[in-house]
Amino acid sequence: MITTVNEETGEVIVSDGGRQTSYPLASAEGFAAVSRAWLRAGWDVKYVYSFTWLGRPIIQLPMT
Repeated sequence: MITTVNEETGEVIVSDGGRQTSYPLASAEGFAAVSRAWLRAGWDVKYVYSFTWLGRPIIQLPMT
């Protein structure tokens, strides 16, 4: 699945297996698609392991 965000047109394009769907960025579907992409990117770079509290490492998951 490939998610593309076009900020100029305010559009989110989701390509999945040759099928392409477009959503307005300000719609619930567009927001959900961008959220899934951000969450996946965060897991890939291990973002959840970058938080500490009083010098102790903690695992912090974003709200979804």
